[in-house]
Amino acid sequence: MAPTHSKILKVTVSGTGTAASQDCSWFNRTTGEKVKTVLSGDKISVIDCANLVSGYSVGDIIEFAVYGPAYGMTTITISNKLSQEASLSATQQTAPVATSI
Repeated sequence: MAPTHSKILKVTVSGTGTAASQDCSWFNRTTGEKVKTVLSGDKISVIDCANLVSGYSVGDIIEFAVYGPAYGMTTITISNKLSQEASLSATQQTAPVATSI
């Protein structure tokens, strides 16, 4: 059975174009569960894996992605630690370049 005790994951996002309230998501590659969130005013996203419907296990790979004005992705592999943190430097979106016909 998957653990149900608190497991806090935190990602701090930086980079040109990164905005507070920007859309982001957490995806457990093992279970396929996805949770959508938004960045806080400090450009931080936090999730407690104990709240995942499908639960979690040590070794699960959790993918964090931010998208919108800036985008990027990082992963965290669940360990035995009570909390885990990562940093992500997002890349600013650019408008497509027009081409002549």
